[in-house]
Amino acid sequence: ADVSTRKRPDGSPFPGTKPRFGYLALTADEVVLVATKAALVGHKPVAVLGRAPRPSISGFDLEGSGTSRHLTVSFQDGTAWELEVPALRAKDAERVAAAV
Repeated sequence: ADVSTRKRPDGSPFPGTKPRFGYLALTADEVVLVATKAALVGHKPVAVLGRAPRPSISGFDLEGSGTSRHLTVSFQDGTAWELEVPALRAKDAERVAAAV
């Protein structure tokens, strides 16, 4: 799903405070956040911003409604990734949340 991110003071891997767009991927073994940049059509992956073993996820909370939803991926070490999910991708985020 498309996401925008902001750096968290608690050790988030996201560089800078400028919003970014990217994809959050959940595999059998890990969760990965990939930065993207605008391409001719859609977005093109350009860098891995963060990755963590899937068993280290302690919470996956999707909240809100309207134009965007707030997603927090919490980890056992106390860190968290805070993401905004556009309403257009909310159903994708709900499917990922159900898979965690």
